[in-house]
Amino acid sequence: MVKIIDDSRAIAFICNKLQDAKIVIPPSAHETLLSDYLKRIRRTLVQSHAEHEVDNYLTTLKNQYEQVRISDGEMAWFHHDPRAAFWFLAKLHTSTKSEINGVTSLLDTLPHIKNLSLSYTPEYRPAHELRLKNIDDFFNAWTFDRPAKEYVKACHLQWSALIKNKNILNEINKEDDLRWARDYFDNHKVLLADYACGETPDEVLAHCYASYFIWSQSCTTSQSDDALFVKNFKAAWSARKHRNKNTSLNRKTITVPISEASHQRLEELAQMAGTAKNRALENAILVAWQKMRGK
Repeated sequence: MVKIIDDSRAIAFICNKLQDAKIVIPPSAHETLLSDYLKRIRRTLVQSHAEHEVDNYLTTLKNQYEQVRISDGEMAWFHHDPRAAFWFLAKLHTSTKSEINGVTSLLDTLPHIKNLSLSYTPEYRPAHELRLKNIDDFFNAWTFDRPAKEYVKACHLQWSALIKNKNILNEINKEDDLRWARDYFDNHKVLLADYACGETPDEVLAHCYASYFIWSQSCTTSQSDDALFVKNFKAAWSARKHRNKNTSLNRKTITVPISEASHQRLEELAQMAGTAKNRALENAILVAWQKMRGK
């Protein structure tokens, strides 16, 4: 006996399989239990087929679902992480059929989502739960040669590798800094423009992670493009951290023209002291001030 727990996914799967076989028996609105749906399918099919054939057919469908069913544990990595869910949905939206099947094809360049009759437009009401529903809908309509369980596992491994090796946002957690990162991505054409960005810190962070990971893995982004972006982003983030620190310490920015010789001496002082030029300048001012006060 096949035991199925997640009825909504099972109902959608069996309905799609029936449609593939040119059998149109959609579930009614009140049929939330798989057992009720299967009873009605059986009553309909036995009118034109032998009972044992119908029973064998329905058992086969349930067995097929058990083989592709994705368990809650296998989905936990994106169910409990808005960053992962945002990236996973965007990956489903941008992958070709060949990529999802795990094969290489130079002719298959259009995202598979474009060929589906289902409406998979990006969610303009940014919310984690709605993304999870969109992901569920995608797998309920799974028609690929590659088992869905295998694909989810491969994506989990890819997500883990991206977080480990390309986590350029790991230091950014304050709300103002998150919005700065989002604006930086937007200004450099990295932000996923087709997706609305929420205003909560979790939503902004998820949008940024998904945007950079999708962009960096795109076939139109070279390794040198990615490396240059990371270098420039880290430099910009370092400069922002420095400004944030100065602000927290009530530091003042001054613009004073000095001679080339003085600038060179300042650089030498900084190098000899192993510190930044602003720190070397502050030390020099302190020494001069103490000397003048001692007179």
